[in-house]
Amino acid sequence: MARYKNYDYSQGKFIPIHFDRQILPGTFEYSLHYLIDNEIDLCIFDNRYQNDETGAPAYDPAILLKIILYAYSRGITSSQKIEQCCRENVIFMALLADTQPHFTTIAEFISSSGQEIIHLFLEILMICDDITDNESAKMKTSHGVIQGYDGVAVIDGKRQVVVHAEAFGAAQEDDLLIPMIEGARKNFEAIGNKKGVFKEAKLTADSGFHTEVNMKEVMRQGIDAYIADTGFRKRDPRFSDVDKYKERFRKERVEYYGVADLYRPGRDFTISEDKSHCICPAGKRLYRNGGNVVVNGQRAIRLVILDFNRKSSDHIGNVP
Repeated sequence: MARYKNYDYSQGKFIPIHFDRQILPGTFEYSLHYLIDNEIDLCIFDNRYQNDETGAPAYDPAILLKIILYAYSRGITSSQKIEQCCRENVIFMALLADTQPHFTTIAEFISSSGQEIIHLFLEILMICDDITDNESAKMKTSHGVIQGYDGVAVIDGKRQVVVHAEAFGAAQEDDLLIPMIEGARKNFEAIGNKKGVFKEAKLTADSGFHTEVNMKEVMRQGIDAYIADTGFRKRDPRFSDVDKYKERFRKERVEYYGVADLYRPGRDFTISEDKSHCICPAGKRLYRNGGNVVVNGQRAIRLVILDFNRKSSDHIGNVP
């Protein structure tokens, strides 16, 4: 008979917490903490306090700004909810150094700081103009839009050796094929290949590099190139009447299943409460891979099924 370790939810545990160790480098709270403490001049808040000789000490505006901005970044806008987080969430406690302001203090600070916030916003823009790399580009990722680079590499398919690599401040790959070809050619010329590596080697690339300009250029250079074209069906006359078959299939599906769509998110997919995963009609677990998606004008989340054997993921649709 199976035996399991005992557990008891009624027991407690005292855990020592060092606030500075909870604010880890690379996180949003770390950037917020550093920015407010080191880059922003908060003296504009001093004039609103007249307690230098009499009156109780006030909460430091830096502390209040940290928890308010951090709460807003997590979608928490209620001052009462923010106060609750300050009592229960370790990151909020760390940003506050466990000072725990009352929700009325938080609400009053927010409602009365209109002019100061405008000044701070302009100051942050100036800081971002200096911290931001002007050679980088806005990149769309599964975690949203980031400021970064597109890294591209040319690899010897037979020996799996990188023969050229470069980072580009470009959000799209359209214009990067020709520079990568030239870079690889120069590298081989530097090691003694004067006849040109692409005189014999075949070039393969994914569909992100398939443009009319790139196709004309590789043909002009006489390169034996194989570049995936995701739009070939639109140009192939053999697929010109594909839409009518789609419509016929749609009608047949309505007659057989009673619905136009084979599966519906709310009906056939079981979604977890935190929307981190769901179970599809086939019983497979799908994991969240993006939550800022718009489908037909409605906000949705994207879920994928992970194939660990192939070490890749397959996109299977959007779930509102």
